[in-house]
Amino acid sequence: MDSSLGQILLSILQVMLFVSIVAGIGASVLLMLTYRDIRRLDIPAGAGFFETMRVVPLRVAMFLDLMDLALDTFAAPLAWLVLRWLRLDALKAPAMLEAIIPGTQYIPTMTLLWGATRLLNLGLPAPTPTPTATGGFAPASAAGVTIIDGRVVRR
Repeated sequence: MDSSLGQILLSILQVMLFVSIVAGIGASVLLMLTYRDIRRLDIPAGAGFFETMRVVPLRVAMFLDLMDLALDTFAAPLAWLVLRWLRLDALKAPAMLEAIIPGTQYIPTMTLLWGATRLLNLGLPAPTPTPTATGGFAPASAAGVTIIDGRVVRR
């Protein structure tokens, strides 16, 4: 092998190792900062992926992306264990899928999904119409759901 090519490959590996170490430290710090907030979340039983993403703070999505960047495909079992420990079961399968696919660690998939959930109002339950005394239905805003601090609150 040519020595200049070897030097280039060695430099690339060193940069990748540095990025992995920094991402691992960042993921650890985010998990420590977020742990208490996550344990206090009131996630409805049977909540789906988007409803759970709407409730969790951005730091959770960033943690998953940084962990994937640090460990690549080895992040999959660790993500499963951490999300189970945090009782965020609805996030396990998408996080595992994203961690298993090689090459996606450079794309902050979970962070983008967190943003899309909020921008596109994904995960909001359909408002239930409330019958009125006149036989009609109340507007959806009066009968449906209120969002307070990113959390879905049903009346």
